[in-house]
Amino acid sequence: MNEYVTITIHKSSRSTIIGKTILLLIFGCVVGYFVALDRIEKFDQGQQLTMEQYTAEFEQHKAKLTKKPIPVWAATSVCFGFALFFFGIYELLGRLLGLAVGKILTRRENVSNSS
Repeated sequence: MNEYVTITIHKSSRSTIIGKTILLLIFGCVVGYFVALDRIEKFDQGQQLTMEQYTAEFEQHKAKLTKKPIPVWAATSVCFGFALFFFGIYELLGRLLGLAVGKILTRRENVSNSS
């Protein structure tokens, strides 16, 4: 019994998949870098924090926490808009990067076939 599976991908789809993968790797590295910087900054602040500094901003912090929240429908709409914008940009950049990768791979295949 043969247990092999073959997946066939069209060249344009292959380039798009490669482009989106590269874009995700770049995005992950950039986000990871800035998260690490933020954690280091918060660690440094925590090391230098005194009880007087912590309690001095209590009233401001409480006022911020007790501010009336925005309606659920507004928050949902804003999140939906951001998600739509983010994934739209991701798809556009992934396809553009895929086109560039496709041109590079096609040129490389043409050069190797003519040799």
